[in-house]
Amino acid sequence: MAVKSKALPVLMLVAVCLLGMRSLTFVGSSATSEEDSAGKPLISATAMVKFLVFFYGLQFCASYLFTEQALKGYWPNGFQTDLDQKIAVYLCKCCGQNMMPTLLLSVIMLVTETVSKVFMLMCALHWGFLVFDITRMTTKCEAIGAAKQSLYPYIAIAAVVSYLSYSTLASTSPATPSVSSSFISASAIVKFMAFFGGLQILTCYVFPEQGLKAYWPDGFKTEKTQKIARYMMMCAGQNMVPMLLLSVIMLKTGTVAKEFVLTNALHWAFCTYDIARMTTTCEAVGIPKKMLYPYVPLAAVISYLSYTAWTTM
Repeated sequence: MAVKSKALPVLMLVAVCLLGMRSLTFVGSSATSEEDSAGKPLISATAMVKFLVFFYGLQFCASYLFTEQALKGYWPNGFQTDLDQKIAVYLCKCCGQNMMPTLLLSVIMLVTETVSKVFMLMCALHWGFLVFDITRMTTKCEAIGAAKQSLYPYIAIAAVVSYLSYSTLASTSPATPSVSSSFISASAIVKFMAFFGGLQILTCYVFPEQGLKAYWPDGFKTEKTQKIARYMMMCAGQNMVPMLLLSVIMLKTGTVAKEFVLTNALHWAFCTYDIARMTTTCEAVGIPKKMLYPYVPLAAVISYLSYTAWTTM
């Protein structure tokens, strides 16, 4: 029986946060004592991050670079109207944009060989959340014409990745805290990211109807079009969860990592370009340009401040 309570996504997010706070005991404890008391995990943290680089790279390419081809996989029967397809493409690229930081951080950690316990804890929590959320999506997808069978494999993948990530916590080193001497400290930037990420997730995932009203002030022509926009907007919110979790965990443990700040700088530089690109396509799907303009300078400032903080860490 499909669960349709609007409060369920909120409760699941709260549960993930509570589990994260409970799991922080792993992050703050001694790595040496943990290694003595626990055996080696089935899959190493480095191997998990290699998989994440492959997986997120593949998903980013599909969602952002080859969007039309990806949508054909989820909507094998196509869309009823041209506007429906344009909205799906627009928001699918937003999903790809939100996958970028996790992909960047995974690559940076592999290159620098600094896979941390904080990152693996985030992975365990996020993919655990995905088990629930993709299951929720299977109860909604057919109403917008998306094939349910295209989602089923991701539930199993999410469950396995979450379990394997959690199993690496005992054998993974804690993050090395870094201190910056820039005008705006790395900790201040992470605090802003936690606030901003939380606000965006509330808008896109927890209260998507309010988010849709803000971006589509004139509403939608059909109920089907609105359902497609709502479905895709919640997908975009889903992909914001990793950076929010990581920001909160780093603030809680006081271990703001240099790799995270570099990821922030690169991601927001990409967002500066990408949001500027979105202003050239938003009106075709019914979103006023003025809704996006403030985000362009905001992204540029965050990228610059993150870069200056990273250079002094």
